[in-house]
Amino acid sequence: ADGVVSLDAHAKGVYSNQSMPVVDAHVVLQDGEGKYAEWPYTFSALALDAALHLDMQNPSQTKVDIRDLRASTGRSKIEGKGQVTDLLGDMQIDVATKCNVLLADAKYFLPKDMTLDGRVKGDVKIQIGLNDLIAMELERGKILGDLRLEGIHYTADSMDVILPNNKLRLQIPNANPSRKEVGWLAGNLYLQSGNANMTGLLQADMAATSIALEMSNILSNEALLHATLALEAKEHIRVVMD
Repeated sequence: ADGVVSLDAHAKGVYSNQSMPVVDAHVVLQDGEGKYAEWPYTFSALALDAALHLDMQNPSQTKVDIRDLRASTGRSKIEGKGQVTDLLGDMQIDVATKCNVLLADAKYFLPKDMTLDGRVKGDVKIQIGLNDLIAMELERGKILGDLRLEGIHYTADSMDVILPNNKLRLQIPNANPSRKEVGWLAGNLYLQSGNANMTGLLQADMAATSIALEMSNILSNEALLHATLALEAKEHIRVVMD
């Protein structure tokens, strides 16, 4: 990683074969650039303002309080604040973020037979272990999102969905699934307009529609996607079945 770093650190304690001092540091990074080895992304415009607490005698107490974090990759931007604990063990992330993400930049995380285009903007709160995040096992944490969807185009197998400008509130995992197969996500999708097409089965055009949805894991490579939908429309929904 590259960037301009300022560090103000204080140590308290005795350094010996039996003990290490506790270190508290204020770290500021500006104009940074870096790459995480596990992901094929380079992050630019990195900025960080954080307080680090390092206790080698009690590694689980080592943490960083993130006062401000900003980064860009591709045509996407994210900013956030929060805390990362257990830095020397199983890192636990608890952050609130604001995102502006071009979904094409997230292609690496999607199944190979899925296409997802468009842009997502909004607030996402994340509580998850770093290892689970890297493995994209999001259901092992807790994620709450309040998002605006712009120009969404989703295709997978025989399904084709277009959502020009809509809102989505989501929760991962689904806290109260109606059946075990849809325990990955619960959400409410508010459509100004939308179109869904399943080749050889049906076509649906929707306007001013609210959809309560539950889903199985769309990021997995499972052949079958499970979903439960409940629709409430202020206008007619046009459905054509082949």
